[in-house]
Amino acid sequence: MTDCVIVQPIASCGVELLKNAGLSVFEADSMDLAALKPHLKNAKAVITRNKGFSAEAIDASPKLAIIASHGTGTDKIAHAAANKRGIRIVNTPGSNANSVAEHAISLMFACARQILTADNAVRLGDWSIRERTKPREISKFRIGLVGYGHVAQKLAVLVRGLGMSIFVYSKSASDYDLSKVGAKRMSCLEELLAVSQIISLHGLPGKTPILNEPLLSKMSADTILINTARAALIDEIALVKLLREGRIAAAGLDVFSDEPLPDNSPLLNCPNLILTPHMGGVGVEAMNRTSREVALKIIEGLGIASP
Repeated sequence: MTDCVIVQPIASCGVELLKNAGLSVFEADSMDLAALKPHLKNAKAVITRNKGFSAEAIDASPKLAIIASHGTGTDKIAHAAANKRGIRIVNTPGSNANSVAEHAISLMFACARQILTADNAVRLGDWSIRERTKPREISKFRIGLVGYGHVAQKLAVLVRGLGMSIFVYSKSASDYDLSKVGAKRMSCLEELLAVSQIISLHGLPGKTPILNEPLLSKMSADTILINTARAALIDEIALVKLLREGRIAAAGLDVFSDEPLPDNSPLLNCPNLILTPHMGGVGVEAMNRTSREVALKIIEGLGIASP
């Protein structure tokens, strides 16, 4: 009989914690509901990641008491269905923040230094790319952070070390937290977009305006846009249009409205755009840390003494 169903892979250290607490664990190799149902029928707990957990899956889990998100996001978990049953939803905010922040800064450097273009040229034997590209130094850039949660705060420390000027648009950030990195609060998003040379998104859908074409147009033509937060924060079609027209210098995306990207996605052949497969939070250290935290949330939520 299965006590806990892990519907997407987590690091083995978390699995071992669950087993040492006396729980029977099933690690699914796919999210196919038909294959999951025999294990969900007795499960008291479920661990998911970015794929969430649907209302149909909740209906197939009559004994379910807790759903844990391995990471911060819970938007793909069917909250209404869970709340109706009194099923607790928990997450692990901040556990992968350092990894995501490092990924964001990696995308910034890759965009500014035109790393992928240069790599492709070398493989083709085209060393003249050195004269045709215009790599930028970002160490003194003005960076605008949209939102100021765990990831943005980690990123602010990193970019401060590079000598960047930090601007923040956030309704919840405290003056004290901003002062620790010398960040300046901006009163409106439009002002932040206009002044920044790099924009990094860290907001939550519904709480932060979507960067549609009018807002993206507030950015200057030499701006770099980074999104490691939520795909819903950007109008992807508008972004492709502005990149093709040269109205934004470059962008780096780690999150997408459709994952995996379909073969006909306009993002796939868009110039000056770096794409990574939602991997910002999957560094080895972050995965181990998050796996342990999510396991402990399950153990605590079920009222079991920690091993």
